[in-house]
Amino acid sequence: MTRTHRFSIATITSIVALASAGGAGAQTPQVSLGLQAGPIATEIDSNALARQVSGAVDQTIAGAQRELRSAEARLRSAERNAQRQVQRLRNRVRALRRQLRRAIRAYQEEAIRTALAAAGGAYVVVDRAGRVLDQSGGIRIDHVGTGTYQVFWSTSRTDCMDLVASAPVSARLIGPLQVTMLGSDHLQVLVYGTSGLRNGGFFLAVSC
Repeated sequence: MTRTHRFSIATITSIVALASAGGAGAQTPQVSLGLQAGPIATEIDSNALARQVSGAVDQTIAGAQRELRSAEARLRSAERNAQRQVQRLRNRVRALRRQLRRAIRAYQEEAIRTALAAAGGAYVVVDRAGRVLDQSGGIRIDHVGTGTYQVFWSTSRTDCMDLVASAPVSARLIGPLQVTMLGSDHLQVLVYGTSGLRNGGFFLAVSC
């Protein structure tokens, strides 16, 4: 639908009479000025305006969609990078645990060899449930509470405090241990996790 608005400027005619300074019989000159302007039309096509607005909106939407797709692609890339980084860290942790287990194995084997070579040496390897996995003989373990173990030797160890304690190879690594002598042939082992006492394996070796 086309709407037309028309505006016209009428013809303007001015007649100017000039009287001369002469007599009454003198002829009066006439000057005529005229301005003619034709009609001025202004037309607004509503369909063209709608198409123009629609095109501008479509361009805006398309630009927003491109930005959204770009942001989603960046997000997916960042997520993949984060997943790869997490996997690398997990692999690193597993590798460090393997190295630590190998170091503990070597440490334990050396401590046991030293204990066996000593005249009064002894050793014991215990799992998290308090079961004896290996020992030199005559040693008893009581699992008296969470992370709390009591060790009973067959002979007095009052003058022998050369103790080595850590998690055995067959047990999950937990944390630090605390060894306290409760008597000449009796000691207590506390195994700690990240939030306090926790059941965990350990070994003891005395070489004196």
